[in-house]
Amino acid sequence: MLERDRDAVLGKLPGYKKIMPSDYVYFLADLPVTSPDGSTGFYRIVVTQLLRISRQETMIQVADAIELWKPSRLIIAGTAQGVVSGPGDILVSKRILDYELKEDGQLQWQVLPADTRLVGAAMNLSDDDWRQSVKLAESKG
Repeated sequence: MLERDRDAVLGKLPGYKKIMPSDYVYFLADLPVTSPDGSTGFYRIVVTQLLRISRQETMIQVADAIELWKPSRLIIAGTAQGVVSGPGDILVSKRILDYELKEDGQLQWQVLPADTRLVGAAMNLSDDDWRQSVKLAESKG
């Protein structure tokens, strides 16, 4: 996630605060939600930005975030190959292609399904401000 993307996401989160409980900077916000039955609550959202773009740095920083926040869901925003988007766009994929280049130069990859609850929530947003920002893109593959 680039700095401009982080700032655009934070712009959608009311009352976020910056904290530094570890080697990394985190931004916290409580996003209010209303369920279909009328009950209300909130999602605690934690946003951070990678210091360097590398698989190893990502793994270290994600491990730090999981240890600190114990999230029930984790979204890692990164390059969305072939999808045209703008600063701050959040894309929710139905499938994820995980790949890495091995030491012998061979590419190792696997296709993983996205969390069905996350995909369902993204497809059924009820907050008009967020709904206007959501665009569904079908993959070409």
